[in-house]
Amino acid sequence: MKASKLSDAQKAFIIRQGEDGTPVEEVCRKAGISQETYYAWKKKYGGMMHSEIKRMRESLLLVCHRSTLSKKIASGKPGAVHCR
Repeated sequence: MKASKLSDAQKAFIIRQGEDGTPVEEVCRKAGISQETYYAWKKKYGGMMHSEIKRMRESLLLVCHRSTLSKKIASGKPGAVHCR
């Protein structure tokens, strides 16, 4: 899946516009996203503020980092740890 070119703050703003009554079709057109993407973001981030989305992503990255680091230590292979 292709990474989003929009920041967490932009995603939160787009979702908030739709929740505040602006037609979803118009919000998506202005943001340059599909309605499918809008509803996927709404399902994932709906009701969250920008800071909450950022905190959630940071915690997921930390879990990924810990998991990868544990695997590298267990295998005895040194090197950089990469998470997406």
